[in-house]
Amino acid sequence: MRIKFKVIEFKSYPYHWELTRDGKKKFDLRLIDNNDPRFRALSRWQPGYENWLIKLVNTATGEYLYYKIDDLRWSQPAEGWLIIMLGKQIKEE
Repeated sequence: MRIKFKVIEFKSYPYHWELTRDGKKKFDLRLIDNNDPRFRALSRWQPGYENWLIKLVNTATGEYLYYKIDDLRWSQPAEGWLIIMLGKQIKEE
């Protein structure tokens, strides 16, 4: 039986993608766009949602990685940033 995942996809510049891939960067920082459906979806995420993943796509190569979402940290509304704390990397089956 396959588990269904909720996947939120973002592009990542090669330098940041490689840091994440190598385990040197454990988060993804995004400027919030309230018109973007990805941020509306992420606003519904809650701790314990084990089947939510972030897909990071390398803008130069198209390679991608999946990570479980460990936590979301929303900045003050005036600042407009979302920090996505990355959990375990998930391999495709």
